[in-house]
Amino acid sequence: MMSSAIPTSRPNFSTVAAVQVGYGRGFIVGTMDRRYVITAAHCLPRSRYPSPHLGNSGSDLTFPRIIGPIGSKKRIWGELCVLSLTDDIAVFAAPDEQALSDRYDEYEQFTSTAMSVGPPPPTVPVL
Repeated sequence: MMSSAIPTSRPNFSTVAAVQVGYGRGFIVGTMDRRYVITAAHCLPRSRYPSPHLGNSGSDLTFPRIIGPIGSKKRIWGELCVLSLTDDIAVFAAPDEQALSDRYDEYEQFTSTAMSVGPPPPTVPVL
């Protein structure tokens, strides 16, 4: 007779790398030197979507108190580096290290338990 019990053990990364982002969930991924929080774009407050132009400053792209542990009221800041409403994806990086050094340090400490991803592909020189 087969058991219908659902396994209760999970890999370590799923409990620490899964986070609360805005109205939903996301996860932390990273390489040795960079860490990102990936979520669905619809989880972000629409009032904070940046205007669609290339002149957005760090303050336009920085979301205060948007990322935190699941089930906790503690939240850190993140700087939006990718937003695609068509693909329903949003990616956060650390806030500006010079302008928001305290927020940058909080982000770095909070995201230190990222799931490892491989290095990006090498860039192709433009001829």
